[in-house]
Amino acid sequence: MVTRFNPVILLLVATILSSCSNRVPLRIRKNFKFCYDSNISYSQSKIKTNGYYIIKYMPYKRISHDIHDNPVVINQDTSFSTTIFFPDGIFMKKDQMMDRSYYDQCYLKKIEKQIQPETDQFYNLYYWGLFKIAGDTLKLHYISHQPWLNPYWTSQEVWYIMFNERTLKAIYAKDYINNNRGPLIEAPITLEFIETNINLPSDTWLKKKKWFWCNEQEYKLYMKQHKK
Repeated sequence: MVTRFNPVILLLVATILSSCSNRVPLRIRKNFKFCYDSNISYSQSKIKTNGYYIIKYMPYKRISHDIHDNPVVINQDTSFSTTIFFPDGIFMKKDQMMDRSYYDQCYLKKIEKQIQPETDQFYNLYYWGLFKIAGDTLKLHYISHQPWLNPYWTSQEVWYIMFNERTLKAIYAKDYINNNRGPLIEAPITLEFIETNINLPSDTWLKKKKWFWCNEQEYKLYMKQHKK
């Protein structure tokens, strides 16, 4: 027996799946406290934007909370992450590694030249978010970009005191998914900047989301200029 599928139903299912794959859950949007302002520039700040940072997280303890909201101390081992800051307040953070890792300069050059599939992978993977600098405090909020079948999103906010260009100390962190929050204990962080002088636009997938912008008109203008 041959089963025939209604093409209209197939088209409807495909449309729904496509829509779901591009949708950010309400809990993520609601808890994203920052908004993107294209007029902001951190090009003259302490944060360098003509390369990337290797960030070393020394062993430390952090305070989490269990399902009954009781404080729990968690020990963290030494780990590394790679972070790129853009002058307009957007940043990208690669997954933490147990071993020190570098970006391949050839990879970044492919993105600069908009070569595929590297360009799409870069702007749609990893963690993306916004940073703010208030005095000597660096505030970050970043989220993951999950495929529609994966419900396990990441949404975290972390604040650091900037002692100098090579030293940060975490003073606050909140996990909006697991509802964990609180100050960090003994969390020294060292930075090593790798200069590349590779000019990359901050065209993260988040810019295609209206809720990400402070100004709706700026969002519409961006979408008009980036129509494929």
